Amino acid sequence: MSIWRYGGHLLICACALGISTSVSAQVASPDAATNLPSTTGGTAPTADWRYSVGLGIGIVPDYEGSDSYKGVPIPYGEIQYNYQFVRLAGLKITSNLINDENWRLGPVLNRRQGYHDVHSDRVDDLTNRGPSTEVGVVGGYALPLATGGDRTAILEVGSEFLADVSSGHDGYLITPFVRYEQPMSKQWQLIGDARFSYASGDYMSHYFSVDRRDSQRSNLSQYNADADIKDVAFSVSSPYAFTQNWSVVPVLMYKRMTGDAKDSPVVDEAGNANQFIAAVVGVYSW
Repeated sequence: MSIWRYGGHLLICACALGISTSVSAQVASPDAATNLPSTTGGTAPTADWRYSVGLGIGIVPDYEGSDSYKGVPIPYGEIQYNYQFVRLAGLKITSNLINDENWRLGPVLNRRQGYHDVHSDRVDDLTNRGPSTEVGVVGGYALPLATGGDRTAILEVGSEFLADVSSGHDGYLITPFVRYEQPMSKQWQLIGDARFSYASGDYMSHYFSVDRRDSQRSNLSQYNADADIKDVAFSVSSPYAFTQNWSVVPVLMYKRMTGDAKDSPVVDEAGNANQFIAAVVGVYSW
């Protein structure tokens, strides 16, 4: 059974990957794992309990809006029964609790890192920019589309809501998305994903504002970031099953910082509004 039969969002670094503290710090960047694209669908049911474990590597910005990149490990795990699943990818856990061909709804848990030990000394000098733990919900509607033969494409529209519960950024994010999954053969699938994120004022202030004290410490310009659409992202992945048990999932993602996030000195002076992510994950399923 190929990985795309089970579904899966590869939100890496992002990711909520449960490992040691030193590795977690690398894998939890705001962009890298929490916002890594979807890699495997999630619409095909299983006849019984199915399990998947995996490990990969990704190249990601070392903070949201950075112009420096780093390699991160990508643990992956999933348990699925029919349409229901619980999935771990990076430092993020997602789920679907509705056993239905079309509707999706489930809780989300995510760990988002701050600006500690990043490549830019100026950004690293910003104070009170530690990590955050977020909880929320993700849901949507998946529409099967006949494409000829025994292949069925999937068009899914949904949204994710995450709110800080750890006194980190104290804000929230809303991320609508559209995903299209096209089977190319019994072993190979192409998946395209488009999304944008709206961030609350508390989130934007935590990650993108620079007050007078921080400006003096970091030599970044003073700046006040308000609630805004902070980014638009596009991704493509291509799960391929070598055998009934082994699959590989390459992923490419482009994100453009927008609005007050793009204009922040954290991005405009010390980073880059264009963000890229590349990853490959090997998965074993049984």
